[in-house]
Amino acid sequence: MPNSKYGHVLFDSLNRLKRINWLVSGDPESHAQWIAEYLRRVAVMSNELGLDLSSPFFKPVKILVISGDQSADAMVEFMAIAEDADLVKNAYVRRSCECYLEWSEGVDEGRDVALAYPDIFDPLISLIESGGKFGLHHGEIMVGSSAIPLNNWKRFAGYRF
Repeated sequence: MPNSKYGHVLFDSLNRLKRINWLVSGDPESHAQWIAEYLRRVAVMSNELGLDLSSPFFKPVKILVISGDQSADAMVEFMAIAEDADLVKNAYVRRSCECYLEWSEGVDEGRDVALAYPDIFDPLISLIESGGKFGLHHGEIMVGSSAIPLNNWKRFAGYRF
């Protein structure tokens, strides 16, 4: 049940992050599929809305034009319980969690873009829930044993994973 500090979606998203078992390690091949699905969703959104995103890793507060105050508070609350988890020490995993919370705040605030694509960050969170992590190296996303080039990343818009 939501509290008065956060909206319903942000509250649920924070609790989803809090429930992650940080000791799980899943199948690296599925991790690449989660990243590819995230790229597809962002590419579809970018193309449909005519956004000029140079990278699929964008700052939701800028796209949604929100303060991000509630999501920042939620991130502090999340990090208080997860800061020692090795996976959260990965900057891309941590940033993905932060973006997920920011997007959730945008949904709660009724921002049209967030409402049109409410689950855009779900593939990244599913990757993290399954013990996956990723990083960037020389213009490629490194996940498991895969390297996904980021040049022309919007080509993923036409794929289904």
